[in-house]
Amino acid sequence: MIAYGLPPVCHLATIADAWVEGSIILSRREPNAVKRRSRQASLHPQTSTLLSRSMDPKIYKELQAKRFAEHEAAERDRRWALIKSGLLCLMWAAIGLVCYAFAFHASDEGWGQIFKWGAYLITYGGVSWVLLRAYRQGEKRGDW
Repeated sequence: MIAYGLPPVCHLATIADAWVEGSIILSRREPNAVKRRSRQASLHPQTSTLLSRSMDPKIYKELQAKRFAEHEAAERDRRWALIKSGLLCLMWAAIGLVCYAFAFHASDEGWGQIFKWGAYLITYGGVSWVLLRAYRQGEKRGDW
């Protein structure tokens, strides 16, 4: 039985090689059908050796463990950066609230306005700076 226009014994790497060579095209009339442009792609010299070139299971497990450890380290760094950014946002908000408290306790209306707008500047400026810094560091690390 020939499925999708390919030989019965087929490997995904064989399909990928044929796709890269441009010997397989998808039919527009039949979305699941694959047509061959030429018979030369089926005579590809590496087709028979692709099945015998599978990765050694020991090396595969080592690579898997290494990639898992790298992923865990990257996730830990990302998580810690987000927690640190959240705590810094809370710190700037608290500093802004302290400055705003001075606005409530000021006896002069002019000083009260200065403390109030200073609190806005400190709070919104600090939080914006922290979030921008977190985004830039995430871009540098490759988080997003």
